[in-house]
Amino acid sequence: MSEITHYTLKLPRCPCCRGEGALILACCPRCRALFGVCDETGEMVDLRRPEVIAFACPGCAQPMATFADMAPASYAQLRASGYADSQISAQSGRVFN
Repeated sequence: MSEITHYTLKLPRCPCCRGEGALILACCPRCRALFGVCDETGEMVDLRRPEVIAFACPGCAQPMATFADMAPASYAQLRASGYADSQISAQSGRVFN
């Protein structure tokens, strides 16, 4: 079995591409705020109200110019934030296209 590298949200699907992309669950390395990243377009999505946001952390407003500025959310962090196993999918491979 492949190593889990990241998690995606089962629903909702990404609002920026009419549901074509899944949302990769990511976090800010500074404040650990959660957000989604569309696996089709790379757009950042605020998970509190699924809408595209500027390339800045929704928690601390730290700019995120590249995918290197983001970190995949861990399983423990997702569970602590209230996500159930039925809401997320474990993925392997490259994170953030």
